[in-house]
Amino acid sequence: MVGFVDIIYGGVAPTMVYKGVSFSSDIKEEDKIFYTGDFLKDWYFCQKYLVQIKSKSEGSLSYSSTVNHFVTDGAPYQSRYLSIVDGKGFLNEESNGEQMRFFVPNDQDFTWGVLQAYCEELNI
Repeated sequence: MVGFVDIIYGGVAPTMVYKGVSFSSDIKEEDKIFYTGDFLKDWYFCQKYLVQIKSKSEGSLSYSSTVNHFVTDGAPYQSRYLSIVDGKGFLNEESNGEQMRFFVPNDQDFTWGVLQAYCEELNI
């Protein structure tokens, strides 16, 4: 499996319009678009989906430059990286290169538990 994640949006802040997060693969049956209208939830569920897919097959995954551009173009989010220690998740500001990337609002200090609870209230 060769996969690619993209953020679909138009414009720059303050007129930026978020549309969704897409995953495309060389296995077309695995392609999926997450478009609840809430970027945090779409990104979360896309990452969760990627974990499911990667458990089924080996392959590579890449992220579009839109992932970084979305934030630098003014989206009100900051990156956090998931670490698992003794079975518990923690969000870190810095990545060691092995962690999954998530996003949290700029003005809030989400923990992993808070992010999970927020995203799971709307289960896709």
